[in-house]
Amino acid sequence: MGRELQRAYGQESQVALTTPILEGLDGVQKMSKSLGNAIGIHEPPLEMYGKIMSISDEMMWRYYELLTDVQVAEIEKMKREAHPMQAKKELARRIVADFHSGEAAAKAGEDLGKQFQKNEAPEELELVDVRLADVEVDPDGRHHGAVVYIAQGVNPGKRRVVRLDKLIRHAGLCQFE
Repeated sequence: MGRELQRAYGQESQVALTTPILEGLDGVQKMSKSLGNAIGIHEPPLEMYGKIMSISDEMMWRYYELLTDVQVAEIEKMKREAHPMQAKKELARRIVADFHSGEAAAKAGEDLGKQFQKNEAPEELELVDVRLADVEVDPDGRHHGAVVYIAQGVNPGKRRVVRLDKLIRHAGLCQFE
C-alpha cells in the first residue's frame, strides 16, 4: 500500500527492514547503555563474557536467535539436549569471539571459571579507590558478612560486589584491599 502511494505521488518506492528489539541484561527493557543493561561491543572480553553469563536461561535463547548465526532448528535442539550452563558458555564464547577473537573468548571463559567455579582470582585485576561511605558489608545478610557492596547509590548494573578475602565475585571488577 505504501509503495503504491509513493508511486502515485511520483516518489521512488522504498523498502523498510525491521528487526526485533533485543532485551537488555535485565531481560525486560530494551538493551540500552543509559539503562545500564547493555553489553558494549568495545567492552573487554572478560566483562562481555561475564555479562552474557548473567542473563537468564530463558533470555539466552533469544540472544542465540538474534545475535548468532545458529539456525533456529539447532537452537531448538540445544533447548532439548544441552545443559543451560554449557549453552550459555557457548553463547558467551561465540559473541566474545565475534567482537574480539577466539583466543580472547577462551581466556575470558577460563578467567570467569576461575572466579566463580574455583574461587580463584583472574590474572589481571583492576585496582580502584573506594570511599568508605560507598562500602556496605553484606547489607541483605545473604553472604554472612563475607561480601561488601560498593557504590550502592548507582545503577545496579554498575554496582560492584567483592569478597573480603580478595577473591573476585563479579566479572571485570576490582580487587578489594
